[in-house]
Amino acid sequence: MNWSSPITKPLVRALARHRTAVFVFHSIPERTVDPVTGQPYSEMFGKVLDLIVAHFEVVPLSEAMARLRNGRPSDGTACITFDDGYVDWPDTVCPILQARKLPATFFVTTSQLDGAPLWSERISYALQHCPGNELQIPHPAIGRLDLSTPARRLAAAEQLTAFLKYLRVPFRDDLIARIEEMAQVSLEQVPRFTEGHLRSVHGMGFDIGSHTVAHPILTYCDEAESLAEIQGCRERLQSLLDADVPHFAYPNGKPMADFSDRDIRLVKRAGYTGAVTTALGTAPQGISPFQVPRFTPWARTDFQMSRQLIGNLIKRGEQLQER
Repeated sequence: MNWSSPITKPLVRALARHRTAVFVFHSIPERTVDPVTGQPYSEMFGKVLDLIVAHFEVVPLSEAMARLRNGRPSDGTACITFDDGYVDWPDTVCPILQARKLPATFFVTTSQLDGAPLWSERISYALQHCPGNELQIPHPAIGRLDLSTPARRLAAAEQLTAFLKYLRVPFRDDLIARIEEMAQVSLEQVPRFTEGHLRSVHGMGFDIGSHTVAHPILTYCDEAESLAEIQGCRERLQSLLDADVPHFAYPNGKPMADFSDRDIRLVKRAGYTGAVTTALGTAPQGISPFQVPRFTPWARTDFQMSRQLIGNLIKRGEQLQER
């Protein structure tokens, strides 16, 4: 069974009745090659988009959110979103979307606009360029990282990123700075999403959303810190773009683990009209527009992706009780 089969398409459309599927992506580097398939990521991304288009009506996130707020039927619609802020967005991602005339929303973390690259990009760059075959991380929970092969460097970066994301921002950034010193790299060497990149993406007609200032886990912030992250990001983006920024993406995005009902209240207080999570599932009519689930298709074959898509349509994503 593949995406274009006469069986799969009617099944997806039936399961997607009165539902919106929101897809989330991050970086789509043009030249980086997938180690399993040998395909450039940009080519793989284009194929994923074509498969989405074959099964859904792709609409702007603002339109889908309005439908959710108004209780209007939303049969088989989909939205495309991106998180964080990457240098490949203007020159690689946006042209691929434009070629297919697809709308998308790009959720941006604003601290990198002030000079410090995205914290996860700093980790990846440091481990990729670190001399030697190992690195001793000055934290007892991590210790020695094996850097003896490119695959092990990638695995080490994933391990370190998974650990550091749950540290409070000052401790996280301090440890990253120490790792960069040991790896003999500097901030200036790391690719950074700039105001120029932001204006370029927006100027091509794509919507911009907020993704906090420094990408903390909001449940690890006190209320004042969380509000500053949520509100400060929106204010900065609106000032730079002279445009409304109505939507927010919770960092990491898992309900209860990464944000709470307190943070939902703060998102509403900051003036947003909707927010997206990374809970699995799709958005049915009646769902809160402040807890819209999102899904990343990662399979490498049509058959596997069809199974993922159908499974995500069946799944009922976890939702927090809003007060």
